[in-house]
Formats: sequence, structure tokens, C-alpha cells
Amino acid sequence: HRIVKHVLGGNCPAATELDMCRVLDVGTGDGTWLREMARDHPTVDFVGCDIVDMTDPASMPSNCRWQHGNILHKLPYDDGSFDLIHQRQLGCYITERQWPAVARELYRLCRPGGRVVLVEMEHNPNTIDAAKKDALVQLNSILADALQQSGVNPDAIRHLDQLLKCVGFVGVYRETIPVPCGGWGGQVGRAMMQHLQMTMSAGTATALTTNRVSRVEYDALVEMAGSILGTYQSYHNIHVFVAEKPLSASDRPGGNGGAGRLNLLRREVRDGVHRIGSPRRQDTRLR
Repeated sequence: HRIVKHVLGGNCPAATELDMCRVLDVGTGDGTWLREMARDHPTVDFVGCDIVDMTDPASMPSNCRWQHGNILHKLPYDDGSFDLIHQRQLGCYITERQWPAVARELYRLCRPGGRVVLVEMEHNPNTIDAAKKDALVQLNSILADALQQSGVNPDAIRHLDQLLKCVGFVGVYRETIPVPCGGWGGQVGRAMMQHLQMTMSAGTATALTTNRVSRVEYDALVEMAGSILGTYQSYHNIHVFVAEKPLSASDRPGGNGGAGRLNLLRREVRDGVHRIGSPRRQDTRLR
């Protein structure tokens, strides 16, 4: 959470200048985003839904609540109920076939003129030094095979902007942010390194289901990949998608009513994003 918040310059730059009464956090997890946003916007009603309640009710502000809900099924809310819908890091739980239905459900729940924000991190780390990619490529391939066995295409998140357009959203904006991994990236890089090591270790059982490697071989790959990530200029891409539900038929794809709001929306997100790879804006301290 802290890494994404840092690189975005806040919990949700796309909420800037948006008239909000109700906000939905899909797949809210432990509720950190929900709790922080509720404290920042005390007059707004926040709802977090997930299949398991991992929140701490005692730490939740009075203007937010948790409710059971699964985005893979119809959520228990009326059409157009929310001004802002936020969904983060669900790409490993949504199959390629399920994504269109998820996008349609987000469209249904969003009010006309409201916004949807999707934040997804790619499963595969990269390194600037092409000669050192072998272990990373092999490890990424094994993990991708494991996900695809359950119907999850890890590359599907790269095309969510097109999917959002297909279901009717306008002003669709995409930002890809390279986040450093390893000591070269300061506190952010070290935090990302720790996150990736935990993720790779947690994926052991899943990786073994591919029958491509033994436990010893996988552990060796993880160790080698960790060495590469920690030594060379490695990075991880985070994708941010922001879209708006049209106010009227003239704002739908093919119409021209949304052009002004599109430019404003792009400006708001771009202003909030910290491009870690840009020397002028580089700030690798994790707050």
C-alpha cells in the first residue's frame, strides 16, 4: 500500500475535484486504503467490499463500513450508486474470461459523471541490463504458467484501458509507472525488493503445480532472481487506469461531449504521479 501511495503521490489523485458522496473500494483487503481515504474525506460515505473481512472495525472511521461482496458476481448495490470506484491488485484473482463481466459491473455501479480507478502491478520484474534477464525470464514464465492453469492471464491487466472503453467508459486514461527494485531505488526500492521476495517465496507451491521445476530448482531460481534484482537496476511496472462514465449519449465513444473532462482527468492523474525513473522528480524515500 505504501509503495503505491508513494508513486501515485497520494491514495487517489483521480479523486481531485470530483464531487463525491459515496465511494466503493472493491477487494478492500485489510481496509488500509478505505480507512485513510475516509479520514481524508470525512463528509463522504465509504464502502469496502470483499469476500472475507480482514479489516479492524475498531480502527475504522464512522464514515466507512465493510460489506461482503464478490466482484465476480453482482454486488449488492443499485445501479449508479457510487461517485468513485477504486479497485487495486485483483489481477491475479480475475480470469481472462471474467474481466469483461467485471468491467460491466463497475460500469453499472458508477454514476454518470463518476470515475473508476484500477491499479494493477505486473507480476514480472524487469532489469535494465538485458544480459542479466535469464533467471527472471525463466521465473516469470513459470509463475505465468501457474496462473494460466487457473485461467488467469497475467498480461490481461495491460489492456484494461481497451476493455473499459468497450463497456462504455469515456476519458479512459492509462499511466504506466516503473518502480525501482533494490538498493538503487532508495527506501522505495528496498521496500519493493522485500515485497517481491515475499511474493516469489509465497508462490512456491503454485509454481510446483506446473511440473516444470523441482522445489530445489525453484528455490535456486528465486535466489538467483533476488541477487539480480538487488544488484542491477531492476524495476516493476504499475499500471493505473482512470475512466469516466458518460453523462449522456453524446459523451459515449464516438461522441465529443467528454473531451474537456478527458483533458482535465489526464492532468489530475499526471500531476499526482511521481515518475521514479525521472531524475528531476526522483524521490526514493518511502513515507
